[in-house]
Amino acid sequence: MQVSIERHTDAKHLNAILNHPDVYPFVRGPLEGKLDLSPQVDSGFVVPLLGEHGGQVYQMLQPGIWEAHSQFTPKGRGEWALEATRKSLHWMFTHSDAIEILTRCPTLPSKALAKGIFGTFE
Repeated sequence: MQVSIERHTDAKHLNAILNHPDVYPFVRGPLEGKLDLSPQVDSGFVVPLLGEHGGQVYQMLQPGIWEAHSQFTPKGRGEWALEATRKSLHWMFTHSDAIEILTRCPTLPSKALAKGIFGTFE
């Protein structure tokens, strides 16, 4: 299984993943209509690390503290998502000021992903 992720400096690929019909219901929140995270990506406080089927978007909460938001299309769920997540975490800890990364796990798949990377729960 070949998994590669890269930092995206514009929101084009991220928006395509977020608006995918199997992802959109889980990420849209109370919003209606197509999502466009261009302003957030352009702000410099958001780092999208994505591969072909999805990945993480890291949002700076304060210097050194980031929050991860994961999104994967159906083809990228499971082992592919686990490997992509490992790679994106490695990137964040070696290419940014990250000393702590937090995430929220509102669904069973998100909890499984967090357990797969040996995340701790509080």
